Amino acid sequence: MFLNIEKGVDVLTEMHDILYAHEFSKYRPAWLNAYAPHITVGVFNTEKEARNAHGQEKEFGHVFSFLVRKIHVEIIGNDEESIIEAEYLLRPEVPK
Repeated sequence: MFLNIEKGVDVLTEMHDILYAHEFSKYRPAWLNAYAPHITVGVFNTEKEARNAHGQEKEFGHVFSFLVRKIHVEIIGNDEESIIEAEYLLRPEVPK
């Protein structure tokens, strides 16, 4: 289950595309055509669990706001382990 991103989608998509075009081009999955920025909040073992979570998600009314200062490039291993391949510090915007 994902939480979709509403603001900043264009910036996150651009970062994603740049990383896969350069440093991580050899890791780009063949199935990845379009990237949709999101936050993963759950993985379910059965369709019933997924339907139940989706029903609860409809009642979820919270809004989250984040300032991203660092991104991690993660590879999911053969045993579903999280492997941090790289870390990037983002420069803050200088106010105009």
